[in-house]
Amino acid sequence: MNGLCNEEVNNAVLQFANLAKRTFENGSFFKLYKIIFAYLRETEEDMTIKNPAVSFTIATFEHVLTGATECPNCRMRYQFRHSISDKDWHGIEIHCECCGDHFNYSEEKETETYYNINVMNKIASYNRRRKSLRIKTFRGDLFHKAKLVWEGDDLPVLWLNINNVRKVDEVEAFWHQCKKEVQKRNRLRRMLLDNMKTPMAQ
Repeated sequence: MNGLCNEEVNNAVLQFANLAKRTFENGSFFKLYKIIFAYLRETEEDMTIKNPAVSFTIATFEHVLTGATECPNCRMRYQFRHSISDKDWHGIEIHCECCGDHFNYSEEKETETYYNINVMNKIASYNRRRKSLRIKTFRGDLFHKAKLVWEGDDLPVLWLNINNVRKVDEVEAFWHQCKKEVQKRNRLRRMLLDNMKTPMAQ
């Protein structure tokens, strides 16, 4: 920031804030983050937060996220969390404490991930019961949100796409729907077994 007056810095931050807000609203915020950090890696030898360019960039991202963006569901401000690995790879997390939505980007893995903490807690709650059905999760861009799979003689598994299942109500609906399907299938299996045990009429 050497050679820049406060007004120039403020204008630059404001322009960046507007750009970041637009990219967040259209779903490309992490792409902007990736581009900026790729540029920093090309121009800076020191990628620790001791480097003013790096710390300023992170602080600006945090300022934008906590001050200029809000959750479209509850209108609460997003929370921002930054992390750095022992090899100086940076990552950020954006989350809504009210709705439980978490968006993450890992610079090292170049991956974007999403999960809803309330959904994950609900899944864990159902799995503790684990009497006739269990839940597993996967990440995917497929259209379907859930699928019920029988894996041999093990308990049937409800697979949930946590990229698409974002509400506890959805987990509950899929769980009860699959429970009914499992119960129906178990009844049919018992009927078949009973018929096999019954001697055929002479």
